[in-house]
Amino acid sequence: MGVNTTPLDMRDRGYFQTPDSTADRPKADNGFYVTFCDGVEVLKAIRERLVDARRQAALDFENDTTEAAYVFYQRHIDAADRALERVASGETDTIEGWLAYGAALNEGRGLFPRNQEFGDWKQKNVFSQLGITQPKADDDVAAMWAAANQDDFDTARAAGNARTVRGIHAKWLELDAERKATEERERAKVARERAEAERKIADEARRKAEVERRELAVRAAAEAEAKAAIKRAQDDAARKIAHAQAMAAAQARAEAEQRAKAEDDKAKASERLARESDKAAKGADRSAAAADKKVAKARAGDTSDTGTAHVSNNSGENEWYTPSIYVEAARDVLGRFDLDPASSDVANRTVRADRIFTAQDDGLAQEWPVGAIWCNPPYSQPLMGQFAARLAQAARDGSQVIVLVNNATETAWFQIIAAECSAICFPKTRIRFLDPDGNPAGSPLQGQAIIYSGSDVASFTEVFGQFGLVVSHG
Repeated sequence: MGVNTTPLDMRDRGYFQTPDSTADRPKADNGFYVTFCDGVEVLKAIRERLVDARRQAALDFENDTTEAAYVFYQRHIDAADRALERVASGETDTIEGWLAYGAALNEGRGLFPRNQEFGDWKQKNVFSQLGITQPKADDDVAAMWAAANQDDFDTARAAGNARTVRGIHAKWLELDAERKATEERERAKVARERAEAERKIADEARRKAEVERRELAVRAAAEAEAKAAIKRAQDDAARKIAHAQAMAAAQARAEAEQRAKAEDDKAKASERLARESDKAAKGADRSAAAADKKVAKARAGDTSDTGTAHVSNNSGENEWYTPSIYVEAARDVLGRFDLDPASSDVANRTVRADRIFTAQDDGLAQEWPVGAIWCNPPYSQPLMGQFAARLAQAARDGSQVIVLVNNATETAWFQIIAAECSAICFPKTRIRFLDPDGNPAGSPLQGQAIIYSGSDVASFTEVFGQFGLVVSHG
């Protein structure tokens, strides 16, 4: 490369001279690099470097009298003088120094484009020669940018109050980002306007399509109505005939239903009479049996009349209803009855359970919800044993149960349900149940037990203690 003629105040911002090639430069190495960094000590080092450069240029000129040497060295001397003046004033204006430093680095970058070579050059010819501390990488970048982009630098410097090259560079990055954001916003605005125009076109197309669909629907409806009118006219006679036939069939069905209802009413009346006759016969049988026992006692010389023998396998009448005093006591303990699984419409007038299963429903075949259960089960076998097992299972499933049964403690079914109880009340007297008409029955064959399974034993004991002994389980 030829002799570099760049003056020391190149770009009127800094003070440096790029190194000359070995082939073109004079015998003395007059290339030098000046960095202008923040701080008075650095400026002093730069001044000393410039003074040395001027002195060396003068000596070289004395030893080489060629015209080329004269021009070269005189230029160096003049540049050194101007640089000394700028350095002196630059001690109070560090930004100018940073611009000079950046210009020097840009010149070095042109000579040494590879990062490794550029770094070596900075270390050897800049920092080592001047004996100064290398600025941070951000400072280098900012200084090089400022020296290479004077217009951007001036714009950023005027736009903010930054006092360092790095700060001015950051301001320019901010302005550049804002500019790019503004451009993006403008592009987005144009895109939105274009999309809005396209949307309006699409809306108009949809509106026209909707109008076409409506018109098509109107035409289709009119066509369908015309076809239906023709069909109605053609089928009018057939419809009249079909209507007459339907009316005749409906009349015949109504008459058949009336006859069936009459027969059903007769059947129900016969069943009712049969039940009443059966009940009367059972009552007569019980009376006869009681009379026979009394006769047998009399013949044996036993004149007492204390009742009948203990019954553990009852097979008699199931339709006996609980006196309300015991039902209300159970309601006081449970709060309500969610289910009575062995009930009837008559019994539920007193029990008032939310849900009941009658004999026709077959409560044993139904799903029992978990809740508060009251039950006065059928006392005949095998129903008594089946209900006892089902009630015990309900207690295990989490239901609160109160069940009224005979105190047949020796039976298997009693043991099954008693095993799940929390407490049992043994009334002081036998409970006189009610018949379907609400009339008290005769003296029961044996005593009763009221079995409770639940968490409020204290409440059960307090309420049912009025009727007899209450024994808690566990």
